[in-house]
Amino acid sequence: MTQKDQEDILHLIEFLKVFKEETDNLQREIDPSAHLVLLSCCRLLKHCANRENDNSAIRKLKIKVEQHLKDKFKPSLKQKIATFLWPPFKHLKMLPNVEREEVR
Repeated sequence: MTQKDQEDILHLIEFLKVFKEETDNLQREIDPSAHLVLLSCCRLLKHCANRENDNSAIRKLKIKVEQHLKDKFKPSLKQKIATFLWPPFKHLKMLPNVEREEVR
């Protein structure tokens, strides 16, 4: 295995670590997590944004993952309302104005 291969693997691990953290956060058995779904979706989409130090493989992966998230990970109205009812996020700044009004 070359040095470049090892670096690529480390970049991939760092990229995937955030998905593991968000999944663990949403799958907690003791605490309710409906209010976290919208936030997790937004964090993961933001995490897929290209950065200067991303290599071409990670950039391609981020594009595919971002599209998959947009297609498959859509918080429901109930989950958006749960976020709205959580005081620190009552302004729903992560949503476009039209969706914000729909939740309200």
